[in-house]
Amino acid sequence: MDELDRVSRGYDFLIFDTAAGISADATYFCAAAHETILIATTEPTSLTNVYALMKILHNKHAQKRFRVVINSVSSEREAQGVCRNLMAVTDRFLKDVFVEYLGYILHDANVPKAVRQQKVFLELYPFSKFSRCLNELAEKISKEKPAALLREESQLYFWRSLFVG
Repeated sequence: MDELDRVSRGYDFLIFDTAAGISADATYFCAAAHETILIATTEPTSLTNVYALMKILHNKHAQKRFRVVINSVSSEREAQGVCRNLMAVTDRFLKDVFVEYLGYILHDANVPKAVRQQKVFLELYPFSKFSRCLNELAEKISKEKPAALLREESQLYFWRSLFVG
């Protein structure tokens, strides 16, 4: 058994939270992933960055399917509206790209407090609206079948080089 098989055996999902924006690292990880879930807020700069990342991943890496979570909203209705606007722009300018609304995360004033304390938010505030949203998203994702059961050669090479060296 090689290192990649050993490492991946204990996990159903590996989640990489890349920095906001369009860095080489972010596009590298997204291109190597079986699935890309993009997080956006209601801010225009966030939506512009998400759209630009989709455009780069589509044009340079032939990715056609993206799922979106809208973060820091006051309601699910607000999140759905933001996502509809993003989908409208994507439909207009990226013809063969499919964007799916995955869910939302409610705004919570306690998030910055947890960051300042350098503590895990779900441990500090396990019953908050924010925590409930995260748990619902995790439950939804974990019940789904993997988007890609077979790895492409480039993805396999990426993961082998990452874990084996």
